[in-house]
Amino acid sequence: MSYGNSWTAKAEITKYWTFTRLEDLLETARIYERQILSSPLAFTSTPFRELLLCRKWQIVNKTERFPQDGLYVIISHGTIAQLYDNVVVPGIGLRDKDVDENLRRHQTEIFKECYRHLRTLTATLVTPPPPETDNFIFSRESFEKFYGLQWTEKNISQ
Repeated sequence: MSYGNSWTAKAEITKYWTFTRLEDLLETARIYERQILSSPLAFTSTPFRELLLCRKWQIVNKTERFPQDGLYVIISHGTIAQLYDNVVVPGIGLRDKDVDENLRRHQTEIFKECYRHLRTLTATLVTPPPPETDNFIFSRESFEKFYGLQWTEKNISQ
């Protein structure tokens, strides 16, 4: 079973991408969004850790079909990866016990900046991109259509 001859050079690069489930990322981001401005401990909270550690994995290649269950977001690069990094990177710095005292003085501004990035991330995740842009959220159907892939149940040599 594989994508066989429909697996082209255009699709080949996707085997290196990492994805996360859209529903999981949104749920964790929304919980964290509610906490971020209300607590100076937001960066040590469980929602932040879950956002930071959200499951990321390679889900597709020539012989592994794109999952059927739900929507997946490309998190390894591109728009979503950049927005995700804008949220978590400052938080990682504030979690460090040996953090620079100057950074601690600007903690409130960092919280606000992370909150703005988090709002942009969640808004982007729930707003479909224009059709002329590259997609970053896929279902099995949309992924296979976008890359012109046809799954076959026959065993085809690699």
